[in-house]
Amino acid sequence: MGVLAFAFANVAALAVVAVVLPAHAEGARTAVLWLWPYAFGLATLGTLAIARVVPAPERRRFLTRHFLLYACLPAGWSFAATDPSGAAARWATAYVVFAFAFSVHAAHGLWRGRHDLADAGVARLLASVVLVAQLMVVPFYTLAIPPEADEPHYLILAQSLALDRDLDLQNDYQPARYRAFYPGRLSDRHAIEVGSKLYPIRDLGLPILAALPFALAGRAGVLILLGIIAALVVWQSYLLLRDLGFARGVAFATVAVAAATHPLLTYANQIYPDLIVTLVVLLVARLLGRGALLSTRGLVIAGALVGLLPWLTTRAWFLALGLAACVLWRAAAPLLGDATRDGAAWRRAGAVVAAGLAPILVLAGLNQVLFGLALPGAGFYQIRGQQVVLSGQPYAGAVGLFFDRIFGLIGRAPIYLLAFIGIAGLLQRRGAGRGALLAALGVPFLAHFVFIASLEHWHSDWAPASRNLVPLLPLLVAAGAAGLELTVAGVRVLGRPGRIAVLALVGAALGWSIAVSLVYSTLPQIRYNLPEQLRAAGTTGRLWRFVQDQLGGIDVGRAFPSIVQDSGSAGPLSALWLAVALGLVCAGWRLRRLRAA
Repeated sequence: MGVLAFAFANVAALAVVAVVLPAHAEGARTAVLWLWPYAFGLATLGTLAIARVVPAPERRRFLTRHFLLYACLPAGWSFAATDPSGAAARWATAYVVFAFAFSVHAAHGLWRGRHDLADAGVARLLASVVLVAQLMVVPFYTLAIPPEADEPHYLILAQSLALDRDLDLQNDYQPARYRAFYPGRLSDRHAIEVGSKLYPIRDLGLPILAALPFALAGRAGVLILLGIIAALVVWQSYLLLRDLGFARGVAFATVAVAAATHPLLTYANQIYPDLIVTLVVLLVARLLGRGALLSTRGLVIAGALVGLLPWLTTRAWFLALGLAACVLWRAAAPLLGDATRDGAAWRRAGAVVAAGLAPILVLAGLNQVLFGLALPGAGFYQIRGQQVVLSGQPYAGAVGLFFDRIFGLIGRAPIYLLAFIGIAGLLQRRGAGRGALLAALGVPFLAHFVFIASLEHWHSDWAPASRNLVPLLPLLVAAGAAGLELTVAGVRVLGRPGRIAVLALVGAALGWSIAVSLVYSTLPQIRYNLPEQLRAAGTTGRLWRFVQDQLGGIDVGRAFPSIVQDSGSAGPLSALWLAVALGLVCAGWRLRRLRAA
């Protein structure tokens, strides 16, 4: 099938679908006039890009299957026609499902053609699939879903930089100014009054990056920026796994699943800086993974990237310190040997230190000018007098980050249980010159995790679950790849009953993870929970209430401890899940020995 024939066939299919839709249907005019052509046009371009690498004997079937995607939106309208909540909401659901269906189809085509591509080519095309899917859903979020929690405040700051070129938010917090992207009236202002000025307490990194996209396309421009960031995270994650020596199939499957599940997919369209932090961690870790081959220029770039982390979020200070320790160790390595008198080695170390300190000193100077407080940031000093910062119970936060009923990772993406199995396999890779790369992943992980777990608000309040684990995704994804590798090896030596049981458990974990991601994508309000309201109401959170409604009143969320609510069952359930985690770690060590034998 030629390119022109394929393009004409898509136009004809779109016309047929438009005829099928009754003209009086709610949202029909908007859908037919520009939403459908926009989405199907992106899907067609994405399919053509992947078709080039699909093996020739399978290419025609791949292009033909593309037309099955056109059934998504009419099917969504048919479902909505009898639904009392209205067709508009169901159109949105069908629109997101279409983007997901395109992603699955394109990823399958790339999987079939991966053997004929270099690693960079596979990473680039996998990232392009993610980018196309993210671009598809931008109209859904801008037209149907208002920003929540901290999102409008980041947008207000980006608007001030884009339109006023200043940090004074007095006029930007007027309802008429932000009505273009927030329909209601904001109940609070994330800013500090300094004289006649109103300066932001939100970290400046994301708004500075988002100022130009906002000036060009408003909130949609910022969402496009974050879609690009998500695609870059996928690109670098695949290359990271290949740097660690994972087989192509394992690396591809792991990154594809991570891209389709929480928290990566959730935060790909949340206006928060955390996914940008993830990208910085990936870039620095991969640079340090070159070991002795890393040039002075590469070290300076790594140092500068680490210095930019506090600009993105105050929470990243300990993450930055962990990464800085790894960068400094690599920069100082020649000075620990015979090069103590080598002027070039000292200049190299000095350049790295200067590159890392420069962004931090600029940030400190700006904070001093605005607030009279240099570091760590205005937001910290404001909340210090209003609430407890450190809880004194890091074990509660550590358990909660993974297993809490409302804010934990595992309840939303149980596929990450593979990461516990993968600890043994990941440690096995510390040889073969990969020790520097593992250190660059592990040291900042531990520093950030312990710090976040020690916070009173480790759950980030109104933000979607797992926000504070997003910067740690590089190590979680790497451990997940190791877990997948060991699980596959174990399945091969198990008998038929054991093989069926393991595959069923992994399949159930994957299915639940994808189902939650689809729910989060189509009903984004379910992502948000406010701890104070949950404690007062004694409920299990919006996601579990939704699941309970679908299951006829069965509350499966009660299987997880509620650290935030401090329920009576939190202790026993926490111990149970810690035992599960420890059991998976031990299983990983056992599988590692079986694989070696």
